[in-house]
Amino acid sequence: MSATAPVEYGPKRVRSALWAGLAAFLVANGLLILTASDSSSAWLAVIPVALFGLVAVVMLRRVMRRDPYLVLDKKGFDDRTTPFSVGRVAWSEVSSIEAERAGFQ
Repeated sequence: MSATAPVEYGPKRVRSALWAGLAAFLVANGLLILTASDSSSAWLAVIPVALFGLVAVVMLRRVMRRDPYLVLDKKGFDDRTTPFSVGRVAWSEVSSIEAERAGFQ
């Protein structure tokens, strides 16, 4: 078997930047509603501000990240796709692989 270079899959920075921008826009709108409204239900704007604020932070972190999310090589693969990823997995630990389509990909 010939020595092959590892295959690396990195973040899609443009897509992550667009998601971060959309989330920041929604946070700004939520803050506008929160500060401008005299209604007793204005506190409901806190939920989307917190949620989309978290999304904006995660997406900005993805934009700034330079290292690959997934690295495949002869010995196994290194999964760093999420903060809760399993890390390094040897091929001997893999029992099967199936291809699945996620969303519109």
